[in-house]
Amino acid sequence: MTKQQKRRWDEDGRNLFEFMGLPWPYRRPKQAWKRAEDGKILTLADPHEPCANEVVMLHAWKYHRDARTVIVTGDLGDYYSRSRFRKRKHVAFRDELVAVFNRLEWLATNWLDVRVMIGNHDDRPEKYMTDNVPDAESLIMTERNMLDRLAGFFDNVQIVGHQVPGTAVNITHIYQHGDILFTHGEVSLKQDSGILTRIDDYAKAWNSHLDLKPWRVLAQSHNHRESSKASSRGKKWMLLPTCSDPYGTSFDYIYTPRMMGTPPDVGFSIFWQFGGVTDINESRSFVFPVVGGRTMPI
Repeated sequence: MTKQQKRRWDEDGRNLFEFMGLPWPYRRPKQAWKRAEDGKILTLADPHEPCANEVVMLHAWKYHRDARTVIVTGDLGDYYSRSRFRKRKHVAFRDELVAVFNRLEWLATNWLDVRVMIGNHDDRPEKYMTDNVPDAESLIMTERNMLDRLAGFFDNVQIVGHQVPGTAVNITHIYQHGDILFTHGEVSLKQDSGILTRIDDYAKAWNSHLDLKPWRVLAQSHNHRESSKASSRGKKWMLLPTCSDPYGTSFDYIYTPRMMGTPPDVGFSIFWQFGGVTDINESRSFVFPVVGGRTMPI
């Protein structure tokens, strides 16, 4: 980074932290990494900050801080304030940014290697700008993605997706980690198997165009449902539970008089992978019971 680039980064950072109401210059906490367990991957799907589930997060921190890698498979932030849907409550955009930044700081402090996918909710600030700026060309002066900017303060946090080699195509809803195909596809169907079949069929159909590597495990977030099916051919399909709080501000839509859908599955997932090959028998999700407005410890 040149002196000019460093000066610009500092100026942008000062403005961002002033907006968030945080002190500048930023001093990140001292790392508190535990001795990492080779092959262990902690997966946190759909935290939807500021609505992350503290019972789930505390459990992950207490019992799985030895994971070598933690992967957030999209929707780290919810950005309720920038949603195009009707809102029943007021949430300040500044508070949402602070919650996302604080969660990134927590992840970067407690785990050695943090990888974050961009979900459809993480894109809400950019979609809001696109919808509300008449001169679309002016958007070149804005951030490509706020999550990317916030993650830039931590050298052990990567924004991950799938870059098609030799092209400008970068896909944020697909990420391959060894033989695991993580997806955050905007696919909503009643049957769990229908969601996974559709995604698997899509990946197979687009395999050569996207230059995907062979996968044995398909792990889909976004649906806030837990499901797991191992095939006789040594493959495994999974829907990943959400690590958000279903009683958080962002989820008022699930309690509407339309009386649709099913309650979300709350939890996280652990994968064991050695040399890029996943142990499908030992890899699983952990679901926490939700009773009367509370997430119960397991």
